[in-house]
Amino acid sequence: METTPFPLGILINAFVTSVVSATAFAFVLFLTRRWRQLSPAMRSYAVFWLATSVLWAAVTIRYLLVIFGYAGQQFHFVNEFMVETAVFSSGVALYFYLGMQLFNSIRKALALTSLGLLAMVAGLWQFLLPGGFHPGIVTAFTADPVPSIRFLAIFGSSASLAMLLLIRHIFITLKAWRGQPIGTFPYALLYSLSLIIYVTLGVIDQMKILIDWPLVIFRILYTAVFLFAYLVLTTEEEQRQNYLQQKTVS
Repeated sequence: METTPFPLGILINAFVTSVVSATAFAFVLFLTRRWRQLSPAMRSYAVFWLATSVLWAAVTIRYLLVIFGYAGQQFHFVNEFMVETAVFSSGVALYFYLGMQLFNSIRKALALTSLGLLAMVAGLWQFLLPGGFHPGIVTAFTADPVPSIRFLAIFGSSASLAMLLLIRHIFITLKAWRGQPIGTFPYALLYSLSLIIYVTLGVIDQMKILIDWPLVIFRILYTAVFLFAYLVLTTEEEQRQNYLQQKTVS
């Protein structure tokens, strides 16, 4: 009797995605401990990473269940719906973050956030329609469904707009920084840069450009983004404390 080989590659992918989820959640905990000190923009920044953590936890659950033989189309549908809900939820938080950073107005931020909500409703509606997703190609390392072209068009449009707004925020921040005293640094620029890197990685992942073992290696880059954002936050806190100490002494 022929035995089915153990899907070690998918287990490795599950380990990587679990590390990505855990790293994102650890960063969220780091942010929530400072919740009272966070601005509305930084609170939405924390919510973005929380949705990211949920997203990768759902992907990990998918791989673990596939390993144990639960690979039916209905399971993939429910799991992928959870994944894409988390994806668009992170987009809603991202749009609020951009609204606060660009306009410094909760009203305008909420107006911009409505675009994220509209994309979320439209994208998930397309996902629920017949042909909204395909089970995808199962390889030795991956078992990822593929959303429909219509769904990807909505996701791509939303992600593209967010990227353009993030780039705009970076340029605005750089322009405002020119007249600042020597020794100051626009850390908001680096927060947006971390989001640009993550969204770029997410678009590549969502488009299923990479499959099999290259995708596993690629996903390790997500943890580097979280580490980068963590280092930016801790460095900004350290500079702020040093500034307050110097001001107290003087």
